[in-house]
Amino acid sequence: MDFEKEIAHYLQTVNHSKWNVEDILRYLSENIEFSSESATEIEDHITQKLRMIADDPNALQAARRKAFKLFTSVKTIFERRPEVKQIFESQDLKYSENRYRTNVEISVSNDKTVVVKNSSRKFAANYSQNVETTVQEDHWPPCHESAQKSRETTPPPIPLATEVLLTTPHKRPLENENVQRFTDKLPLVCAFGMTIQQLEETVGRQLAHEVGSLRSKSTYPWTSALDEKLKNILEKTSSEFKTAVLSLCANINTDDTFHLYCEKVLLDFFYLVDISPSRPRNIGERTFITYHIAPLFKYYETTFATMSFEWIESHARAPKIMKTSSNSGIVKLDAKGTRFSDNRDVWHMEVAGPPWNSTSRHACGDSKKTIRTDIFNLVMLLRDHLDCKVELGTRLKVFTTQVIETRMTLYAMNMLEDGRFFATELATAAEMTNQEALLKEMDREVLRTEGKTVRDVLRLPADMELE
Repeated sequence: MDFEKEIAHYLQTVNHSKWNVEDILRYLSENIEFSSESATEIEDHITQKLRMIADDPNALQAARRKAFKLFTSVKTIFERRPEVKQIFESQDLKYSENRYRTNVEISVSNDKTVVVKNSSRKFAANYSQNVETTVQEDHWPPCHESAQKSRETTPPPIPLATEVLLTTPHKRPLENENVQRFTDKLPLVCAFGMTIQQLEETVGRQLAHEVGSLRSKSTYPWTSALDEKLKNILEKTSSEFKTAVLSLCANINTDDTFHLYCEKVLLDFFYLVDISPSRPRNIGERTFITYHIAPLFKYYETTFATMSFEWIESHARAPKIMKTSSNSGIVKLDAKGTRFSDNRDVWHMEVAGPPWNSTSRHACGDSKKTIRTDIFNLVMLLRDHLDCKVELGTRLKVFTTQVIETRMTLYAMNMLEDGRFFATELATAAEMTNQEALLKEMDREVLRTEGKTVRDVLRLPADMELE
């Protein structure tokens, strides 16, 4: 979450008569982790936003006068007000403590789930006889040894029959009390936070073991041969890297679009760093999305031609069903994907800030937001198939990607036969392409079927108010 977005939110939600530069800084300190090094950037953003309101002919006259008065005095306030200095000193202390906190990665033996939690060295010592610990002082850059280990060892884990399926590093923090309260109010089953035994009791044996076998499912077209090719490419440097990338598609079938997609993404990376290999790490969320995340999806759109993507502050359409006289129904997303075949939003993404400045507060807020948006998207999608038999309706899914620090995780949500919503973590994006065949099958359900239909069980939860 960047400064510009938070400042805009403050100015939209707080009555203009109460606008105050010090209050804006306090609001930022409650929602973003920053230090005095960002003072100039924050000052510029506040000035810019206030000037926009002052120049906006559609804004209230009183709001325009207040904005003009404030933006002409922002610089003076930043230089002379002791309250401003105190806020930045407090943030410097908080930033320093968080920046150098100790993160202990606990690898449980005997194929137990890998768990990463923020903890102290004393806590780790208490478990030294049973676990192998790795102390990680910083999560950035992505090439950090512990980050590499985390990527290798924590794809969607297989739920054990008697072990709790703990959340792996940098994923939805279901253990957070605030997130738990939110999910407990909804008719929602989060499979990635349960064991096989718990899932069997909740959704039945068959579905529980389908979720438990995620790792064993084929991840075609990501084959072992392609994996070896990519490893070879990533070992190259400079011009050799580019040559190796271009050779990726040299001796393969021209219809192999996935190899072509990989080539496009890797070349995009090469041209990003060919002149200036050292990229700045202290970047904002939008820069992080534009340079490091968007290429993965823009080339998916141009290569496979099944979805289109919109980026940064994109409006979600489905939450509009909650629009009232007091609620605009506006939900802004970091990215969303619209399927060409039915023009429905079936994927969205939230990014919890840049890797160097990702906070637990932001991750928890994004977790609630993505779950809520998934439910809205799924309800909107199922409304197109109300007369379809419920067995088919439960196979219809929507998807979301959540980015926390350097980890991207893909989730899916569908409806159960009793009307509850079922959220799972996916090991492969292949499920997204399988939905096309399902849609064609559902379209053949022209006449109202006998027995239970989607119409009979689909309900929008009562506690789905927008925040």
